[in-house]
Amino acid sequence: MDEQQLPVMPNPFTHSMKYGLVLGVCFGVAFILSAIGITGLGVLSWLIQISTLYLVWLFTRNYRETECGGTMRFMQAWSYVLLLFFFAALVGGIIKFFYLQYIAPGYLGETLSQSLLLLEQMQIEFSSEQIDLLQSMMTPINYVFQAIMGDCFLGLFLGLFYGLILKKK
Repeated sequence: MDEQQLPVMPNPFTHSMKYGLVLGVCFGVAFILSAIGITGLGVLSWLIQISTLYLVWLFTRNYRETECGGTMRFMQAWSYVLLLFFFAALVGGIIKFFYLQYIAPGYLGETLSQSLLLLEQMQIEFSSEQIDLLQSMMTPINYVFQAIMGDCFLGLFLGLFYGLILKKK
């Protein structure tokens, strides 16, 4: 009997982990450059962040060509981009945590103080309980968790866009 073999479905995990590492380092470096506060480095940070859009397109296209045999459905592209951003968010989160915990432990408190001063100048009042709540949330682990969630959310939406432009039958 001739049995037809089913096509092998590509596994996006290995590819997205490898390239998620690269993207995550970009996320972390862009954060550190913007956190340092020097204008020229801030501009470089923005350039890195913009270049990540190109890198995601490049990595997704590479996945389509090497792992999917040149064809990719919308859902494959969307799930790949989501996985790519998930792994990148984890790597970027580790870099951000290390920076906030060990290199610049006063960064978050300083940022909160500047924000509260700006709000005070705008004549927006906060109660002491609200300020205490904000201060308790400004820990490195909370910040990193929020950044990971934000990056995954960004990947969710960018995956829709890249899924539409990179699908190929």
